[in-house]
Amino acid sequence: MSKVGLIVDGAGVAKPIQLEGIGYVGATVNTIIVNYGSSTSTTTGTYLIQFINPDPSGNTSEFLRERFLDFVKQGLVSKTIVYLNDFIQTVTFTEVGQVYSLTTGQIISAADLNTACAAIPSVDVVLDKSGAGVPLIGTSISLASGNNPTGPVAAGTYALDYSSTQYFITVNSVSVISAIEVCPLLLDYVFNLQNLGAGPVTSSDLDGLSMGWNLSTTDKNTWYSYYGIPSSPQPVNNGPDSILCSTDTSEERRIYGDENAYWPIGTINNGNLDFSNFDVAIGIKLDNSNVANWQNGTMYISFDLNANGGVVADSTFTPFVLSRNTNISGSPTGGIPGFGDGTTSVVANAAAGSDTLYNMNIGRIFLPAVGQSLIGSANFTNGAYIQWDKNDANIDVVFTNTCNPVT
Repeated sequence: MSKVGLIVDGAGVAKPIQLEGIGYVGATVNTIIVNYGSSTSTTTGTYLIQFINPDPSGNTSEFLRERFLDFVKQGLVSKTIVYLNDFIQTVTFTEVGQVYSLTTGQIISAADLNTACAAIPSVDVVLDKSGAGVPLIGTSISLASGNNPTGPVAAGTYALDYSSTQYFITVNSVSVISAIEVCPLLLDYVFNLQNLGAGPVTSSDLDGLSMGWNLSTTDKNTWYSYYGIPSSPQPVNNGPDSILCSTDTSEERRIYGDENAYWPIGTINNGNLDFSNFDVAIGIKLDNSNVANWQNGTMYISFDLNANGGVVADSTFTPFVLSRNTNISGSPTGGIPGFGDGTTSVVANAAAGSDTLYNMNIGRIFLPAVGQSLIGSANFTNGAYIQWDKNDANIDVVFTNTCNPVT
């Protein structure tokens, strides 16, 4: 039978710790990390002990590590179970137990829900949680450096930014989330594509974002035919593709030009696409609503904005991500209504041949000069070309090279 010791946490619960097979012990003034075997990194399976240390100058990391090792040595030879609390008596243990998966987030102090939802969290933390979704009550949360916990979060209320969603949380005295509320999504910009109708779309249409795509020459011809884009002039060889922004300022590269086949501006202006009956909207949340920078913004998509009278707060916006095998959340057709046949499994079978929505590389996007944020002071006076990551909805790149969006 394996030797174990006990640690009583701040809630009075005695937690067991295996004393045999320890290969590494690391300590800070707020944390003891135990790994079994030879690993020296904080990974899945690490045993984490966190505590509030009122005397870090006396209870140094070296002293705490030495006392923990004394606890292990004594526990291995004792005929009765030993308690770490007897070896380190001047701290309050807040988190004790196996760490199954650590994911990162940011927090900042906030007094109430409204304050939390308007805040910009900046203090790094890790949560004992994997994947997206709302953290459960009872989830451990720790201050962090990178992916490594460095100490408990003080009891209080905070704004938490986790997995592209903001929350108002309460952290109790043992560094555990004891209450959580989801902030309503506040978007900086909303592009209601239904407003583009049958066009023509011009630079004054602030809903007029446009996506580049990448198809073989054969499928380009099918695409043009599907949307009724004239055969001449027709940009088959050097026309719009995944290189939405380039130093080429020829007519084919002009967003509002008569040889453009970008979606949806080109397919409206130069084809037969009419968006009047499609309920599709794209939203963007900036990394900082008071700074005019698209970098690290998050893309969202909605399929019920117009059904809800154009009221963003009443509509469902989900992160704009694409999957090889999964429909877009909330889509009535699986894909993007108005983009080919609106499906994902074989996107626009009539429009794009064998390509799928995921493979068409629609990550390059033109954004018009949208002006001031709906919720902050950021103000964009010029159009921009960005690259959006279809796997996590993040805006990764803002292109600075010369483009020609005008006719």
